[in-house]
Amino acid sequence: MSSHSAKTKDYILKLDQACSAAEEFQKLFYESFDKRRTVLDKLYMETATMVWNGNLVEGSKEIVKFLETLPVSEHTIDLLDCHPILGYDKMCRAEVLIHLRFLLYTFLISFLPILDLVFKTFQFTAFETIPYLYICPLDSVTNGQTSIMVVAGGKVRFQGNKTFPFNENFVLTSQQGKWKIASNTFRYFE
Repeated sequence: MSSHSAKTKDYILKLDQACSAAEEFQKLFYESFDKRRTVLDKLYMETATMVWNGNLVEGSKEIVKFLETLPVSEHTIDLLDCHPILGYDKMCRAEVLIHLRFLLYTFLISFLPILDLVFKTFQFTAFETIPYLYICPLDSVTNGQTSIMVVAGGKVRFQGNKTFPFNENFVLTSQQGKWKIASNTFRYFE
């Protein structure tokens, strides 16, 4: 029980840290977005990606260039949620992969009996890429760095347009003690 309790306490600590970081981040991000877009590149990793209403933009400089083309804006945040992104430990991944290989093998064999001979002959070598294709630890997006997911929602008004509800998701990663955007997705609803 103490191991479970320690893991729970560790998670609660990470969650509290994520919530504090998310609160600070959303204030800085939306204030900068609405009043000083030129400084937004400092908030993005150089390799960041953004999807803006279905448009993919890659790289911090290109993202800021894209955002600077948008009309002047005013955001109101009504919803903020956050979660630490937890990686998988290697033993857990290995066990999951063994089970996946067994299930996939069993599934294929049940439909295609001839594959039994093929699998026995090749000894699963055809499935050596499954870890890379099927299971990707969440922290691999940010190279194992401490990371959090932030979800913000509210209303945005772009100059000359009506107010729209919006939703935005961020993956933030800790880079030399500062939170940087690794990925974000924005959508407003008409």
